[in-house]
Amino acid sequence: MSIRGVLGVVSSLFVLLVLGCPGEEEPDPIHVSIDAECENINPEYCMLPWPSSRYQVADDSTATGVRLAYEPAAFPENLREDVFDVEPYNRLDGFPPSAQILTVFAEQIDTTELPPWWDLDRSMDDDSPTVLLNMDTGDRVAHFTETDVRFDNPEEILVYIRPAARLEENTRYAVALRDLTYDSDGRDVPPSEVFAALRDDVLTDSDQVEARRPGLEEMFTALTDAGVDRATLIQAWDFHTASGEMLWGDLLYARDDLYERLGDDGIGCTITEVQDDYNDDIYRRVDGTITVPLYMDSEHAGARLVRDGDGNPEYQGDHQVSFTARIPRSLAEPAAGPLLTYGHGFFGSDGELGAGWLQSWADDNGMTLIGTDWHGMSEYDVTTAAVALSNVSEFPAIPERLMQGELNFLALTRTLAGVCADDEAFVIDGQPVFDTDELYYMGMSQGGIMGTTLMALSHDIERGVLNVGASNYSLMQSRSRNFDDYELIYAAWYEERIEREFYWSVMMSMWEMSDPVTYLPHVTADPFPGTMPKKILYQVGMEDAQVCNIASDMSVRSAGWPQLLPSNHEIWGVEEAPAAPFDGSAAQYWDCGAPEQPVGPEPNVDNEAHECVRRADSARLQWTEFLRPDGVVVNGCDGVCDPD
Repeated sequence: MSIRGVLGVVSSLFVLLVLGCPGEEEPDPIHVSIDAECENINPEYCMLPWPSSRYQVADDSTATGVRLAYEPAAFPENLREDVFDVEPYNRLDGFPPSAQILTVFAEQIDTTELPPWWDLDRSMDDDSPTVLLNMDTGDRVAHFTETDVRFDNPEEILVYIRPAARLEENTRYAVALRDLTYDSDGRDVPPSEVFAALRDDVLTDSDQVEARRPGLEEMFTALTDAGVDRATLIQAWDFHTASGEMLWGDLLYARDDLYERLGDDGIGCTITEVQDDYNDDIYRRVDGTITVPLYMDSEHAGARLVRDGDGNPEYQGDHQVSFTARIPRSLAEPAAGPLLTYGHGFFGSDGELGAGWLQSWADDNGMTLIGTDWHGMSEYDVTTAAVALSNVSEFPAIPERLMQGELNFLALTRTLAGVCADDEAFVIDGQPVFDTDELYYMGMSQGGIMGTTLMALSHDIERGVLNVGASNYSLMQSRSRNFDDYELIYAAWYEERIEREFYWSVMMSMWEMSDPVTYLPHVTADPFPGTMPKKILYQVGMEDAQVCNIASDMSVRSAGWPQLLPSNHEIWGVEEAPAAPFDGSAAQYWDCGAPEQPVGPEPNVDNEAHECVRRADSARLQWTEFLRPDGVVVNGCDGVCDPD
């Protein structure tokens, strides 16, 4: 008998047990009040808890066997009463593996026993009040639990359950909360009427509730097998994560098509301006454009991905992408050095190649710098971001254009090392200024974040430095100083904080298609087909106010990179790196003397940690030793990394 047949028999037996055997008096169903479009396990907020199997349906055509089925009426509207567009989400075959799991209570709960982010082992204890369970394996999953400290309604207290690392793709999970009390007087938190009926095998008069009973019974059984007493549960629900093919499939498909069209050398390169004797560190600045295949409906900000009849990204012709390059004075003798592709910061531009510290280091080490604007999160995309926060139906324009931004960067490296390389702008006295066999990447802040995705995709770059990077924007945004101004726009259109936090979680389904959290498992340990495994130097500043350490830690765990020790901050769940020097990947933290940040999900206190790492001599020593053909990871610090 097939698995599906077995499940059918089990479900039938369960119904018989509930309804009673023939001849026995059937119990009267109890009346429960529900809203047809809502989740209904928790009456405090329509779509919570989330993510939940309430909004997925069986679909044999998908890789996971399920598909999301959101109902527009369940979603909150903005100030203009725009209805949320569920279509881009309902094509997905599951929920985001990086999900921030949400539920809500009517008043503040006692958080004393909840597993905090600084003690992830607590979440694995037998008596942890919150449980995250992999139902496919029966294993508990490390996580931390926290409440929203910025709530604006005392009757809506958000609770976040955040996995320590990205969840597995195409996997069923259960979430359980138990033994919770209210903070004000120690009262036990009760289950809702609907959940109590499901937990206690009490029949209801709701067809919707009863339709969910067989699936939730499987969840209750899995939790019981894992040692979670069913009778103690206050809330529990399940969900299925999306497949990798759904999450990274679009970008991987477009990348393969892009490389085929680029060929070995790129399509075209046009030099628009050359400035010699540029400054004390840079001999020559070169500006120009490269020809890049386009997969969007426009080459401008706000563009959306175009799909063919099979749902794959569709080539829309070529477009011209601007770039800038800096040739250091040390290569004007002449000599050839490496070519370094550089990724700029948060909503910045390729103008960041003009930073004095970067130009000075490039001159010291004979590196030609190249960069372009990161389409999707460049200075030209700020308006698109503002529009998306006023109407979240427009949000997919950000991650979809970010995909084109990744493709542009892939094309930049290949084209500069190809058809651009022999242009007279990159030749001095007959000598090319860069060696096309020495191609590296370095990204700072956003460049360190989105550069992770780039490294997972690139066919040309093996080594990369990711400075003050992280992943999972739904986790970062509540703690980052960078989102303060955007929160003001967001709050003007979605006035209740619970609405804003809920939408951040939902939108992560779209963001995962370009967010590095999806690509981290494929950078070094499990590269995509035809892609070389990469070597990564991951540098982080302790108490960073812009890119929170929690998200950086999650990245390291999700990628499986080892950590260089000793450190004032040891990352839970990762291995210790070998004694330096060694050939491979590693993560290292710098203690820049910044004060401790708030422990909850609120904006960090601004400090110098974000800038400190890139300016530290010990960090630059690491870059220098790492970015070379025989590069190795060195520990430039004498013990713990402190400010130089």
